[in-house]
Order: sequence, then structure tokens, then C-alpha cells
Amino acid sequence: MTKTTRGDTSGGYRAVSIALFLCLFAGQAALIAMSPVLADAASDLHVSTAAAGQLRSITGLAAGFTALTLGAVAGRVGLGRQLLAASALLAIASIASAAAPSFALLALAQLPVGVAVAVLTTAGTLAAAEWVAPELRTRTLSWALVGQPAAWIVGMPLVGVLGERSWRYGWLALPLVAAAAAAILVASRAGQPPGQSRPARARAALADRTLARWLASELLANAAWAGTLVFAGALFVESYGTSTALTGCLLAVAAVAYVAGNLLCRRLVRDEPRRVLVLLAVLLALTDGLFCTARTSLAASTALFAGAAVVAGGRALVASAL
Repeated sequence: MTKTTRGDTSGGYRAVSIALFLCLFAGQAALIAMSPVLADAASDLHVSTAAAGQLRSITGLAAGFTALTLGAVAGRVGLGRQLLAASALLAIASIASAAAPSFALLALAQLPVGVAVAVLTTAGTLAAAEWVAPELRTRTLSWALVGQPAAWIVGMPLVGVLGERSWRYGWLALPLVAAAAAAILVASRAGQPPGQSRPARARAALADRTLARWLASELLANAAWAGTLVFAGALFVESYGTSTALTGCLLAVAAVAYVAGNLLCRRLVRDEPRRVLVLLAVLLALTDGLFCTARTSLAASTALFAGAAVVAGGRALVASAL
């Protein structure tokens, strides 16, 4: 498909990078708001940890359905307006999640969370190409994607500390604040018209065998890493008895590793990306599998999780650029 690109100065590039960084930060903040406190929330709401973990499944289903249908409105609604609406929706859903008196209502609140996350991630990634000049796209995309692990670095310890008092405070201190900040920064672009590109229909995309295999690989890789993030905090708590504060810090260590992987793999975007992605997928399967199965010590589990995060960060950048 053809795409129009709006040229940008270096100052505009920085403003776009910060705005998109915050959009992906807010989306990821909503996804990790329960990770360090999953076991505590399950106990408070009188459900098992496994049942509480299904909150992410609800979010994922809502996000997946939204992503598949987003193309239908992409040609009529500009990216700035999409990001502004998603930020507002996430703020409302965060308040609803924090105030939910029962597990059923908390689960219901995850539906708008999933919708908002899908729009913030999809539109935020596309804006990295549409809002800056072609030579700045990879850099802008890289900084936008750093917003996701940055949410872990800031959010995991914060949610862990707040979780010592109540798991509900994390929703107010992290995704709510981040969504409000993202809304402020993208509001100036809400009036921009939609791009001139016309998205392909899903049926046409799936008819291309190469593209269909690519989409399946992305679905599997992202599902695997998302599932790891859901239960990583509970793994530390239930295997080693870590406090919520320490659990948040350990998850933040993995987030730093994810950023390192993103930065280290920037130059690989210029190489043959498919071979690189195959190698990174194999490495991610090995490190992630060992983290989920080996229980030798807290330090070893943290190291394995950090190693998996390095690979996941690099894979996310190369895959998104491709």
C-alpha cells in the first residue's frame, strides 16, 4: 500500500518520539499493573492465582479483536484522534479497575483496557512512520517501543511498593497517570486528517502465504512473552516467597534488560531481518523455557528472566521494523 509521510524537523521528531513513548508506556502500564500483586489481588478477591491470571486473557481477547477491526476505521479517523480516544478510555478503565468490588467487575473492566491497549500500540507504532520523515522512522520506532519496558522499570517497583498497602493503588498511580499524560501530548494532533494509505482487508492479507506465516509467528511469539509477563511476578512470589516490593524490583531488572536488547539490535534492522528473527525466536524459546521450568535459586531465575527480556526486546524492534 502507499503511504504519505509528513516531514518533520529534529524538534518535531523529539516531540513525536516523546508522545509515542508515552502512548506505549501507558498501554504497557495497564498490562503490568497486576503483575507484582497478582497473588495478593487473587487472595483479596477470593480467587486462585491461576484464575486471576486470566484477567490478562480477557484483556488480550479484547485487544486482539480491536486490532483486527481497527483497519475498518483507520481510513476515516486520524492516528492522533485514535490515540487521544484510547488514552481517555484507558484512564476511565483504570479507575473502574481500581474501584472494582468483585472479581467479576474487575474482569469486566479489562475489556476497555484491552481496547485501549490495542489502539495505543497499533496507532502508536504506525504514527512512528507517518509523523516523521523516512530517515527518522527507525529511531522514532525504537524510542516509541522503549516506552513499554520503561513502564516496567518505573511501574514494577512502584506497584510493588503500593501493593504493600493495596493492589488497587497501582491502577491509579500508573496507567491512569500515564494515560492522562499521553492524552495531553497527542491532543494537538487530534485534528489531523487520516493518512492517505488504504489498509488491506484481512482476507487479502491472509491469502498471502508468506504474510500469513509472518502473522502466525508474531501471534505466537507475542503470546508467549505476554504469558511470561503475566505469571513472572507470581512465580517469584510462590517459588521464593519474595515480597511485592522485591518482586516489582526484580521485574524492573528484566525491563532494563529489555531496553538493552532494543538498543543492541538497532543495527540488525539493516541486516537480513528474517534470519535474525529466526535466531532470536529460538533464543527466546530457550531462555524463556528455562526461566519457567528451572527453580535453582532466586538469582538464577532473575538472570534467566533478564536474558529472555534482552532477546524479547531485540525481537520486538526487528519484527516491528520489518
